[in-house]
Amino acid sequence: MSGSRFFMVSVTSGQEEHIARMVEIKVKNSGGDIRIKSVFKPPHMKGVLVVEAAAYVDVVKAFENIKYFKKILPGVLSDSDLETLLEIGKEEEVIEVGDLVEVTSGPFRGMVAKVINIRGEKDRKEAVIQLQDASISPIPIIISLSSLKKKED
Repeated sequence: MSGSRFFMVSVTSGQEEHIARMVEIKVKNSGGDIRIKSVFKPPHMKGVLVVEAAAYVDVVKAFENIKYFKKILPGVLSDSDLETLLEIGKEEEVIEVGDLVEVTSGPFRGMVAKVINIRGEKDRKEAVIQLQDASISPIPIIISLSSLKKKED
């Protein structure tokens, strides 16, 4: 399929893989009427699918009447945009117990803390931290790992 373009589609978070399978079935059953080459979920992005298609109209046909489909985001992804999407998460920081981290969001943003414990599963990992700069007694705080950045020594 020469002349393929990449489109971003907004879907309900948590339903990305289900919707991608539904689109795949719809494309196979279309007898070549819907020209979609691929559908994939970018790593570390929720509620978004990237669709490789010949034209915008093919994306519209593939997603019409599919539950949890929200909208086709305006524009076409350039090659550099696509590379950036795929690069996200490649260099994922591994945070371990004992590491010094910086809080990147929330009320403790910018503060340095020490990781006391890590708990949870896959995408929902949390860290128990103790703030280092606090003028109060060290109180353990539970925070998502996505809100922490490993502090460089």
